[in-house]
Amino acid sequence: MKYVALFRGINVGGKSKAEMSRLKAMFESNGSTSVYSYINSGNIIFKDDRTLEQLGPMIEKLFLDTFGFRSSVQIIDSLKFNAIAKKIPKEWTNDKEQKTDVLFLDSTVNSPEILNRIVINPEIENIVYTDGALIWNVDRAHIKQGSSVKLIKSDMYSHMTIRNCNTVRTLSALL
Repeated sequence: MKYVALFRGINVGGKSKAEMSRLKAMFESNGSTSVYSYINSGNIIFKDDRTLEQLGPMIEKLFLDTFGFRSSVQIIDSLKFNAIAKKIPKEWTNDKEQKTDVLFLDSTVNSPEILNRIVINPEIENIVYTDGALIWNVDRAHIKQGSSVKLIKSDMYSHMTIRNCNTVRTLSALL
C-alpha cells in the first residue's frame, strides 16, 4: 500500500529540526520502500505492507529514537489522501490573493461535528469538511479577521496537521 506521512511541527521557524534525508533513511531502515520526501516540512511518501494501526505508533517511536524529540505523525493511505485533495475546490488557491490550507484531522476530532465547534465568518472565509480533513480558504486581506487565529489557540489545534493546498495537490500528483 502507498502512504503519505505528515509530521507535525518539524522544521518550522528554525525549531524541531529533522533533516529530510535522515527522515527518508529512517523509513528505509524500517522496511518501507519507494520512500520519497517532499519539501522540508515533514512530508514522506512511501510503500509498506503494514497497516495504518501498525505504522503510526512505530513511526512516532522511530522518529523519537532518531531525532531525540517527539513529533506526531498522520499516516494516510493514498486513496484517502487523493480523495481529500480532490475535495479542494479548483478555484481555491494559495497565492498572493488567497490562503487555502488543508487541516488533516486525527481520529479524535475527525467528524463532521467539528464544524459545530468552529465559528467561521462566512463573509470572508470558506470551510469544507471531508473525511480526514478541513479545507479552509480566506482572502489574504482578511486573514487576521478570520477564525484560524482562534483555532490555533483551541484544544483542537493539537489534533491537526496543516499543509497548504499547493503541497497537498503536489503530494497527490506524486502518489
